Amino acid sequence: MSYKLKRSKTIQQNIRRIGRDQIDKAIADIDDASLDRHEAIHQVRKRCKKLRALVRLVRPALGKTYQRENARFRDIARSLSGIRDEQSMVEALKRLQARLGDRERARFDPVLGKLRKKRDAAAASSTQSPEALLAEARRSLGVARRAVDGWRLDADGFQAVQGFGKTYQRGRKAARRAFETGAASDFHQWRKRVKYHTHHLQLLRPLWPRVNKAWRSESKDLADILGNDHDLSLLDALLESEGEELAKPRTRQRLQKAIHREQQRLRWQAWETGQRLYAEKPGALKKRWKRYWQTWQVPAP
Repeated sequence: MSYKLKRSKTIQQNIRRIGRDQIDKAIADIDDASLDRHEAIHQVRKRCKKLRALVRLVRPALGKTYQRENARFRDIARSLSGIRDEQSMVEALKRLQARLGDRERARFDPVLGKLRKKRDAAAASSTQSPEALLAEARRSLGVARRAVDGWRLDADGFQAVQGFGKTYQRGRKAARRAFETGAASDFHQWRKRVKYHTHHLQLLRPLWPRVNKAWRSESKDLADILGNDHDLSLLDALLESEGEELAKPRTRQRLQKAIHREQQRLRWQAWETGQRLYAEKPGALKKRWKRYWQTWQVPAP
């Protein structure tokens, strides 16, 4: 796996290498005609998130370049978000139905059919067609690829990866806020922090692979739980705004009740996992990982 730091290279060399590799893979996904276009969009958005996590890891050392590159990859992903949200709601309802009994599942099949038609209609429009969106994203990624060679860090070693501790700290705060407010937007913000943390663990996994693997697995699971919660929030909001077009009032009420019940379950899982993942204070985490880094840098005898 190439999305990790290599001991034989400086941090600047690593960041450039990984940046080029992720952009190349995103372009390859777009060019792969055998890949479903909805899946291609999903893959490109994932690459952009990994690229944002990459520059966030070295944010202080990257200086003003960080703002430009973070905005670049954010905008590419955002340009694909509309069509992806339509697909996410289809997937959210399918996951929800899988947890229901046969009778209740069948009750919501017509809603699923209408969501699919809505997704396909959006994809068929000239401005939102997957091919048009991906073509524009490819052009932007080509520009980004050429800019990578200009990435320069003003620090090296563990001092260059201070974004790791900062992202962890922000994730801790975001978790507390999400459970204080219960707002879907705050749970979504927490999910973003967890995703960055997961990617940072992936980048730093050579420091202590076995420990990192377990921690990264928990972080990824948490991100998936929060992602499912977010998709259900999108579906719930759509039912509020366009419910009459999707279902009769009684069916809509039943579906929203099922959504809220499932979100309760997911948020309990998120709380339990988050309590473990964020148990350590940020200062202690930073000191511990600095020691891992120093040990990793000692050459083998």
